[in-house]
Amino acid sequence: MMKVDVWFDYNDESFVMIQNLNQALNTFQYKEDVKVVYRSFIKKDDKFYHELFHYGRKKQLGLEYLCDCFSLYKEGNNSYDDLFKKYNLSLEEFLESKNHGKLNKIICNHVEHADLMNLKIAPTLTFSYGYRIEGLADQQSIKDTLIKMYEKESGIEYCEGDDCER
Repeated sequence: MMKVDVWFDYNDESFVMIQNLNQALNTFQYKEDVKVVYRSFIKKDDKFYHELFHYGRKKQLGLEYLCDCFSLYKEGNNSYDDLFKKYNLSLEEFLESKNHGKLNKIICNHVEHADLMNLKIAPTLTFSYGYRIEGLADQQSIKDTLIKMYEKESGIEYCEGDDCER
């Protein structure tokens, strides 16, 4: 399985990169073979929204939940009542995980892993086979990298449409 790690912080560039990746994946013929993992890469000291995301991630919530966390961030809203109602999440369980440092451990692990990979910019996309996009990239650049990853994985040239020779 091919993999893309999205190293993000809560900033406008990360949100746009996540949207561009999602759009690129929607046009990529083998998107079902790509696993996307969202990883915290804090460049500021505010961990609240990262903790909020990782709590939901542990509940198997993905892109839609992450986008909703970004919406709260962009609004400057620390009230997560509506978010918890929408996804049927437990405030008590979130606070327990937060207060016992479980969510912070996940975030610290991601940050340490980013340091080991010598990541400097949030957002950064890392792909299977060592491909990397640092900073904000457009949908086509991301799709081009998905294609390179696919070609390396499969050993065959990527082709779209009915005119493909196989």
